[in-house]
Amino acid sequence: MKVYIMVDMEGISGIVDIAYMDQTSDFYRTGRTLLTEDMNAAVAGCFDGGADEVWVLDAHSQGCNIEPALLDERAILDKNRSRWCGSLDETFDATLIVGQHAMAGTLNGFLDHTQSSKAWFSYSINGRPIGEIGQWATMAGHFDVPLIYLAGDQAACDEAADLIPGIVTTAVKKGVGRNRAVGMHPNHAHATIRRDAARAVAAKKSKFPRPLKWKLPMTCRLEYYRSDMADDRALRGDVVRIDARTLEKKCKTQADILL
Repeated sequence: MKVYIMVDMEGISGIVDIAYMDQTSDFYRTGRTLLTEDMNAAVAGCFDGGADEVWVLDAHSQGCNIEPALLDERAILDKNRSRWCGSLDETFDATLIVGQHAMAGTLNGFLDHTQSSKAWFSYSINGRPIGEIGQWATMAGHFDVPLIYLAGDQAACDEAADLIPGIVTTAVKKGVGRNRAVGMHPNHAHATIRRDAARAVAAKKSKFPRPLKWKLPMTCRLEYYRSDMADDRALRGDVVRIDARTLEKKCKTQADILL
């Protein structure tokens, strides 16, 4: 079995303050280690559950957060940045997400946002608000790959469960407002992530959640915080402007979701 893991940073265990997002701080350096350890727990869980091949994608910021020397040596670190979903394609049997946060506007979602916390106010597909969880599941669904597992804060887990019935989740912390969180000690989180990821993978294809599919063509709508942000994006010409801050795009395939 071949599986693909995408990792973000905001939903990593032990990262409980916005200071960990500051790449000039000691907190961030600690955060890199915490991220790699959560990822290793998921990788180990996948192999425990019967995976033969595990690929990992560092999807936070510029993708230089995993500490390669500390990464489980069985994992294949995907550095393909030619597209948003890396090397994910139809050859994979399942995908997992580690370190995920909730979509923009989620109450008590730790560092909640969708793509850009400075620019994107809300995003939807066919009228349904989604965040990065839904975007990843949509891209995977294009290749008929199911999203079977997610680890992150409680709000992200709730969001995933609502979108993907049957998904296995691990809530490693809970947001207290947007910029603080409380949760498991990382050592406890690692053991739980490994156990739950193994359970998700061990279910095998017949019991995996269904790949996420949307009615095509999809209507993708993005609302920015300010009108000048929409001005810049509208210049590309592949969108319709709905109002000062909102753009809409008709997508013929699920691979064409991002605006």
